[in-house]
Amino acid sequence: MRPEELEAARRAGPCCRRPGGIVACVAASIVVALVLVLGGEELNVASRHSIQQQTKLLTDYDMLADGLQDLSDLLPQLESHMERMVEGLAGTVDSKLGALWRAMDAGLKQVQEEQHRLVEAATAAASPPPPPPAPEQRLVLAPTSPAFLVATEGAEEDLKRSISDADMHWKLMRRLFLERQAAQVSAAGGPLQPGAGLVVDAGCGRGSYSLYAAAHGHRVLCLEPDAAALPLLERSLAANNATGHLVWVQPRGLGQQRSQIVLPGQEQHTAHLHPLSDFVSQPVELVRLDVDGYEMAALQGSKSVVEQHGVAAFLMDVNPAQWSRAGTSLDDAVGLLTWLQQAGRYRAYVLPRFLARRGGPACPPAQLLDLGVVAPAGEELRVRASDDSGDEGAGRRALRLGEPFETAAYTLLRAMQEHGWVCTLWLEQAPLEAAAATAAPAAGEAAIASVPAQQAQQLEAGGAGPVGPAAATGSAVAAGAASAAQPATSAEVAGGQEGGGTAGTAGQPQQQAGQPETVQPDSSIAAGVATAATA
Repeated sequence: MRPEELEAARRAGPCCRRPGGIVACVAASIVVALVLVLGGEELNVASRHSIQQQTKLLTDYDMLADGLQDLSDLLPQLESHMERMVEGLAGTVDSKLGALWRAMDAGLKQVQEEQHRLVEAATAAASPPPPPPAPEQRLVLAPTSPAFLVATEGAEEDLKRSISDADMHWKLMRRLFLERQAAQVSAAGGPLQPGAGLVVDAGCGRGSYSLYAAAHGHRVLCLEPDAAALPLLERSLAANNATGHLVWVQPRGLGQQRSQIVLPGQEQHTAHLHPLSDFVSQPVELVRLDVDGYEMAALQGSKSVVEQHGVAAFLMDVNPAQWSRAGTSLDDAVGLLTWLQQAGRYRAYVLPRFLARRGGPACPPAQLLDLGVVAPAGEELRVRASDDSGDEGAGRRALRLGEPFETAAYTLLRAMQEHGWVCTLWLEQAPLEAAAATAAPAAGEAAIASVPAQQAQQLEAGGAGPVGPAAATGSAVAAGAASAAQPATSAEVAGGQEGGGTAGTAGQPQQQAGQPETVQPDSSIAAGVATAATA
């Protein structure tokens, strides 16, 4: 029965109690019965449908229960699988983290090493590197007569060969010394004291020429501004006990005037330059120049000594290829040599060289003869060489330059420029003329400018020690070295110019307006020479 039918039946109940309601109630009852009969079939259908749904629900519930049971059975497996997954993930994470940590640690070490390297590089750049170990120094007996010991850091045979290549130089020096001694003995009427003459060796290097002159009993002023050459020079002087005290070393160079230059090399070194008159004020036996292109500047600074006191001879290596360092031109060199030859009445000779066969510069004798600048045969100096093997006939002679001297000098120097020759010039006075012009001063006469004793003591107290055997030369050498260690004053370098230079070299600085051409002798230097002369 549908709900609306039931509701109608409920309302129909009380109708029987109203008047006339019996008929209505009976009718209603009949209607209800009919409804009940007719609606029972539908009710049965609905009940069956409900039962079917409940049965289906029960079946679904059973299936759900079975599913839940299966799920309960799977939970341990799932938990086990999850545990394995967690363990695997943990292992993977640990492995990845370990690799990442190791990579970070290696990178940190690399950063630390690079930082340490940079710190070391910055420290090394800020502080000078330690000096390399000093090469071994050896003493070599020079193949000369008289012999002397000279120190070297290279091969002994190379040094002996270099000394042998200069054999003509030694022979000319020995000839000069012996002839002048004989002339002076004749002029003085009696024997001379040893060391009566003074030799100036500019660019003395390891001291070979200085020691050879000292071996003949001469006092030597050795000028060497290159500090790198001083250790070998000191060793050479110390090895020659009998004659080393005759050599007085000054770490200065010869120049046209007082100035400063920067010597070329890995370490820049400032050289103090002086004219020759700053060192000596007495006659000079020999001036030897090995100054690599600055020889004309050194000669220019020697003019006053040549004019006032006299120089018996010049021995100089002339290298026109290096004149550009000092700004020397061909005309300047020809004019200066012409003046020197005339002022000192020198006879000029050119000495051939054969060093080209050993990789050095040459001054070939055959080409010299072809130039037509050599005087006629018979006016050359014949010197018996120690080793004549392979030398041409002219190589055993000092070839005299012909007349007029200016023309011969120009032709020679121009050929040297064109061919890159390095020739040695020997300028000497006649023995008797030179002996009279450079006679030793009488006793009590001041041959070299002196310095007050108080000033010498002050210089010596400056702390700079002497170069070479100080015990032999005394306090004046220490005073001279102290003055050399002090920088030149502004008056000394006025008008100077900085430029390249070599050991014993001198530039040609431009002179400023109002500056005198000559300067007063440096009293401390002259005092050192004077004391060394009497040591």
